[in-house]
Amino acid sequence: MQPIKTGTIITEGKDGITNNINVVRRNEFGQFHYVDILVKLAEYYGFDGWFINIESPLPDSLVPELLNFVKCLKLKIHERIPHGKVIWYDSLTIDGEIKWQNRLNQLNLPFFNVADGIFINYFWSVMHPRESAILAKERARKVYTGIDIWGRNTYGGGGYDTYKALQVIADAGTSCALFAPAWTYESKDKSEFEENEIKFWITKKNAKIWEVYPDTWNLLRYQSHQFFIQIFAKGMAGMDIGLMGLSLNMGNGQT
Repeated sequence: MQPIKTGTIITEGKDGITNNINVVRRNEFGQFHYVDILVKLAEYYGFDGWFINIESPLPDSLVPELLNFVKCLKLKIHERIPHGKVIWYDSLTIDGEIKWQNRLNQLNLPFFNVADGIFINYFWSVMHPRESAILAKERARKVYTGIDIWGRNTYGGGGYDTYKALQVIADAGTSCALFAPAWTYESKDKSEFEENEIKFWITKKNAKIWEVYPDTWNLLRYQSHQFFIQIFAKGMAGMDIGLMGLSLNMGNGQT
């Protein structure tokens, strides 16, 4: 399984209501106006699909069209970018209202069914990931249960205690989505960014920098002092787990 990078479609506020209506607009041939445009944008910029985050309401009469739009976009992405994905965010319900469900349920299931996966909002309680897994059945790994690294209404408190939420998610059988991992840079002494980044991804709270917390993170040292981080869940032996290797600018203003 190769890592993917997606573009983001987001609508917010009063303008977002109009934008939502435009998204489901069809042309004179009965085709969705924006589907081909979004596919071409993804191809041109090297995206592997789209993350759809609708944060403004939609008239309930147009929800069926939005479902058709997501399904059509997914099929077109798969046609042109075979490994591509369309991921839905847990915000808009089938009633056209913005109500974060914090789990997979009947109010967001139809969107999950037409997308490649769903990013669940991070206000969940301890039983919600298991509820999501039960409802998703064989697609449980396509449910990405969210964790806010800043710890806002997040189980376990986020930050260096993020592993607590990860363990609940792993035990439930869904995947996870980490929101705002730049916390290690934005909330700390920036001169200690690299140390904090290593501490977050590799060690438990207050551990020595290179001490590995065995139930959540595993560090594999590679040649040329590059590090490949393997994230794994306890009890998932035998799964084909991809490795992530980074050699890019870290985004903190330095190369």
